[in-house]
Amino acid sequence: MKIFISTLFLLMTFLCKAQTRWNSVSNSNFNDIVLALHSDSISDKLYIGGSFKFYDQQIYKGVAFWNGNDVLNLNCGLGGCSSNRCGGVIQFEKYKNELYALFREDSIGCQQINHLAKWDGVNWISLNQAFYRQGSPMTLYFMTALDSNLIVTGAFDSVLTKHVQGITKYDGSDWDTVFSCPLFTDDYLLIHPLIKYNNIVYAQNYLLDTLGNRQFFSSWNGQCWEKMPGVFSNASGGIRKMIVYKNELYVAGAFDPNHDPMAPGKSIARWNGTRWDDLNGGVVQSNPAYIAAINDMAIYNDELYVVGNFQRAGALPAYDVAKWNGTSWCTLTAPFSNEISCLAFYHDSLFVGGNFKTIGNDSILYLAKCAVTAFDTCEINIGIDEVDNSNLKLFPNPATNKLVVEINSGTMQKISIYDLAGKLIKPISCNTSKQELDIATLSPGLYFLDAISDQRTFRKRFIKN
Repeated sequence: MKIFISTLFLLMTFLCKAQTRWNSVSNSNFNDIVLALHSDSISDKLYIGGSFKFYDQQIYKGVAFWNGNDVLNLNCGLGGCSSNRCGGVIQFEKYKNELYALFREDSIGCQQINHLAKWDGVNWISLNQAFYRQGSPMTLYFMTALDSNLIVTGAFDSVLTKHVQGITKYDGSDWDTVFSCPLFTDDYLLIHPLIKYNNIVYAQNYLLDTLGNRQFFSSWNGQCWEKMPGVFSNASGGIRKMIVYKNELYVAGAFDPNHDPMAPGKSIARWNGTRWDDLNGGVVQSNPAYIAAINDMAIYNDELYVVGNFQRAGALPAYDVAKWNGTSWCTLTAPFSNEISCLAFYHDSLFVGGNFKTIGNDSILYLAKCAVTAFDTCEINIGIDEVDNSNLKLFPNPATNKLVVEINSGTMQKISIYDLAGKLIKPISCNTSKQELDIATLSPGLYFLDAISDQRTFRKRFIKN
């Protein structure tokens, strides 16, 4: 049996097209950041939201769509605007085959609308909602279609006249309480993304119970939010996106063990219902003192694409965009001048939006695309025989200077470290069941370690920071 180890493709000029170029969507540009993208196969439109007020010097007020040929406005737009910026759309969601938009400020486009509106194909429709915290209007953070309702979350404690705890449901006509638990106070309510996985609802939240205890990642047990044990001990940068991929729950955002010792990975991790995995070291900044961020994720052709603000993915250099196939990373090689906020797929192209103004040496403002079907292979798979690893422990992992190797039974006679290409990097002779290795001189990346005992060979991988 083989497992496959990924290494860089020799042609480092790979990007999106054969000529390694991202493209502008058109000859014109938005004047400010693109924060949300949504590809709608029914209307055959790519919806675009953000802080922009203008497109090609025409007033769009934070929302637009691309039909494959032109970027067009959606009536009067959404979001309160200053001279050049709008508190525009930060998320789109499809619910009962209708498009909903969540935006930062009250709309003064065609009418006054409170943070959330529905598009009927011609006009933006108010849902007659009003979100408050201690009597003051409150901004929303996230929405998702869950079962037969539209779930909306934030830091509010009431919607209209109904008491809620940072989360409410909309059935197409009325707002109501959902996932409410008397164990938590109203002193601090903050609920961000939530998702259903294996019939359990998970949420990133910041809840304070009546005993003064806080929790940051929870599952709904049918009666209350239950703290997920052994994961997330502070708010850190938080979870910004959750998605189910290959029957596992992926959470991504801005977290790492340097800033939260109980973070399950570096800005991305996966949960299979019983165990967390860190995705080959996740994504990181060049300077480990700073937290990398993944702002959005999407699945296309059975691969998971992530975008944000990072310079490495696993063992590979990366520039704010990468993809994961379930076992290894693939990265792009043209740097963005600033972070990417969102991504979507439309007509076999990958679209990304963000705060960037250049990609590589090209001037491309806030919105870019590349052909998905033209992606070159950025990693080569090299087969390495799979051997028993159930009795081998490597810690800490990832490691910076020291790595402890331990087997549960027998005595190790030799330890060997291999790089991604299968090249022997460091052989160590020993006669013990536990050995501390100095790995300070190894280059950052992914390695494999063989521990040869008097009984068998064990193999595991580790990350060198």
